[in-house]
Amino acid sequence: QEAQRRAQEEAERQAAAEAARLEAERRAAAEAERAAQEEADRKAQEEGGNEPADETEEGNGSDAEIPDAPVDSTGPSEETPDDTVGGPGSDGADWSTDKEAFVSTWAPRIDAFMAGSPMAGTGTIFAEAAWDYGVDPRFSPAIANTESSRGAACFLPYNAWGWGSASWGSWDEAIRAHVAGLAAGYGYTITEAGAQKYCPPNWQEWYNRTSAAMALI
Repeated sequence: QEAQRRAQEEAERQAAAEAARLEAERRAAAEAERAAQEEADRKAQEEGGNEPADETEEGNGSDAEIPDAPVDSTGPSEETPDDTVGGPGSDGADWSTDKEAFVSTWAPRIDAFMAGSPMAGTGTIFAEAAWDYGVDPRFSPAIANTESSRGAACFLPYNAWGWGSASWGSWDEAIRAHVAGLAAGYGYTITEAGAQKYCPPNWQEWYNRTSAAMALI
């Protein structure tokens, strides 16, 4: 048991380090995109007095980045959340139970949500990772739906979440790494501030779509 505990602690440390590396990459990408957008807006105004180019983009996870401010440091940005809908509601997860009971409750629900997709059958992995890292068990599956239609449009191998430049060798490895990253950088569940961090260009739509998916699980 001691060896298993040490192995799990080492795995958690490695996952946290990987999450930090990916966040650094995403922040750099966000800075580059903001600079490019500002330059495009300036040129458009100089050439024809047009309105600034629309910063939001439809599509999958390739546009998800993290701004400089950490999710819990300054709260929502100045952009008003008038277009957001209500959050997904409480997950109702029973954290007073043991891991086996938790996983047996949530794995079938996540499996039902993922049915018919490339991520079908991954409910147990999601549930185990949610328990291990203390995250809303609906959070990562719902982001996979928003970013890649549940793994159908991954821009890198097994990267269903628009997660930096990461790629993995299996769903098991990928899911556990993503849930660890959510725990390290975004907290227990979805928030408007977290949506602005994860997908700055169109965070309101991202928040609405992800919240709606979470409510289905």
